[in-house]
Amino acid sequence: MRKSIYILCVVIVVFALLFFVFNRIVQKSPSETVIAAYTAGNQGKYAEAKKSFSSEFLNFLGGDLRTIAINMSGTWKRNTKNGTMERIEILQEKIQGNRANVYFILYFKDGSKETFNEPLIKEDGVWKITLG
Repeated sequence: MRKSIYILCVVIVVFALLFFVFNRIVQKSPSETVIAAYTAGNQGKYAEAKKSFSSEFLNFLGGDLRTIAINMSGTWKRNTKNGTMERIEILQEKIQGNRANVYFILYFKDGSKETFNEPLIKEDGVWKITLG
């Protein structure tokens, strides 16, 4: 009986450790969240990019799916110069508790570049772009 309890405890501890390690590996950093959002937006994958935004940000955009889609497509077209972004260079990532700021440069096909700063918040354990 004691041996069974011991084995059960070991199994539980191993699964807990695996869950913790897996969760840390899969979780994106603030910089990775920004890169994923801008890459998706640049490719016109607005539904995918939307996953990188906080609920506060999405509510600000209008709440209902149609309004959000219209506002997001315009934002992405403007920020990526109609999908002509070539690459992103992360300059700095500052994390302060459950908030972060990512400073980065977008490089475009026409040779121009623009510097941005995106504020992020940790929402349900996941970094999301939010309002500044």
